[in-house]
Amino acid sequence: DVTIYDSSKYTNVVDAVRDALNNITERQGQRGVTILCSAWSGDISDIIKTVTESSDKTPICYIRDIVARSVGVKSATEEEMKMWLNDRGNINLVADIDMAAGWEDTTIIACDNVVSGRSIDNMCLRCVSSLHLIKYKDINNKKK
Repeated sequence: DVTIYDSSKYTNVVDAVRDALNNITERQGQRGVTILCSAWSGDISDIIKTVTESSDKTPICYIRDIVARSVGVKSATEEEMKMWLNDRGNINLVADIDMAAGWEDTTIIACDNVVSGRSIDNMCLRCVSSLHLIKYKDINNKKK
């Protein structure tokens, strides 16, 4: 199923991400969730902060090291990612779509914050059953 979070209900992306996480938790419990986005966006730190606050746990971040340093987090190693994919527990993952090659997940929050439309298609194709699409550009354009 697909749930869309857009400007018809939201005026900021943080609230949309928080609601998506809450909706997923209601349906599947405290199991870790994959959040895909473009880490080159300036709002990646807000997304990481929101995920941390919503779950009371720091998510694993799988983003380029240069971006990780700029937002004050450590990017996961390939080995840490393999471990998370095998047993995520209740830890969420924030991943740059460019780093998320070769795998899919049952539930994904996809933040449409990329410059080219091709990446959002790639994000959506990673989802097996429950896609939560944050219409990032739509929500941010409403603020203007």
